[in-house]
This record gives sequence, C-alpha cells and structure tokens, in this order.
Amino acid sequence: MIEPIHVLIIDDDTAIRYLTKRTFTKFDSRIQFSIREATNGAEGIEALFSFPLPNIVLLDINMPVMDGYEFLDAYEQLPLPADSKPSIYVVSTVTNKLSSKAQQLIKGQFEKPLSEDHLKIILTSI
Repeated sequence: MIEPIHVLIIDDDTAIRYLTKRTFTKFDSRIQFSIREATNGAEGIEALFSFPLPNIVLLDINMPVMDGYEFLDAYEQLPLPADSKPSIYVVSTVTNKLSSKAQQLIKGQFEKPLSEDHLKIILTSI
C-alpha cells in the first residue's frame, strides 16, 4: 500500500478547513491524504509533535491565540531534522508581502480558498 501524504491545515475558519479538505479528497483518487486540522498556530505546533510529521502544512496568517507569523517564529525554533521538515504554504486572505524571514521558512503563498491548481503546484514540490 502506498503511504499517504500527511497534511496539516492550520486555520481558524471551519468553512475554509472544510473546503481545503474537500480540495484534497476530490483531487485524485489514486493519491491518499491523511489530513489533520488545527484552529490556531499553537495547536499547529502541538500537532507537529504527533506522529507522523506532516509532509505539507497549510498555514493561515490571521488567527486567534497564535497567528501564522507567531507559528513560523515558534516553528523555526523546533528541533526538527532538516530532511523531515514539512513544506509550509501560507494560504490566507492576507495578500501582503511576507517578511524575508517568513519567506525563508515557506515554500509558497496562495490566496484562499485553496484551488486544485494550487494543490498541483504543492504536490509537485514534495
């Protein structure tokens, strides 16, 4: 059996998490995804310590408790092996240019909601 692609969606909007999961599950029946969710950056950091580590993290910017920028600051401090770090993509309604520090930690940035075209780009990079 082929190992699923592990995805972590970090977004406080229930509808966006649902639409994002639906984009993955409707994408290609030959590809299996294991999807976990977090409603803020703090839950996202906690989820990174559960097994298995996600291959892909989809990160919103504006969230309560811990926003996307704070998540990236905390993520940078984690003792994760370089060869197993997830590919992080910002998926947000915020279209402002990210700081150069944030840009170094992410693979890309997309506007909500995640589309099938965005997913194709993401899957070619992992």
